[in-house]
Amino acid sequence: MSGVVWMDKTHLAEMIVAFALEGDEKLLQWLGYITGRKLDVMESEHGKPVSWVIDSPGGMRVGISRSDPIAVAVQIGFALADMWWPFVLGDLMDLVKREWRRKRRCAKSAGKQAPE
Repeated sequence: MSGVVWMDKTHLAEMIVAFALEGDEKLLQWLGYITGRKLDVMESEHGKPVSWVIDSPGGMRVGISRSDPIAVAVQIGFALADMWWPFVLGDLMDLVKREWRRKRRCAKSAGKQAPE
């Protein structure tokens, strides 16, 4: 990481959508850096990791997998703030939905298949 510890929720939403739809693993790198905890590979397909596990601040094991951006946002929320994540990251879901819609519109206007 380049010295970035925390970020605004808009950028976090962008990283969540990029991870869910494009497989960009910057989100996982940032999560390990910010929490100081190791992400363990939980499952692999064809030698490539597809799901990870990390301990939340309260010690709960949280699975993180590539799925739709909303599910990934919930997983990241739990990894960062346990069951209090909706209060700590209040508008994250709305930001993720907005970014997901933006990505879909951009893909459609470029003539590409819109990410589901």
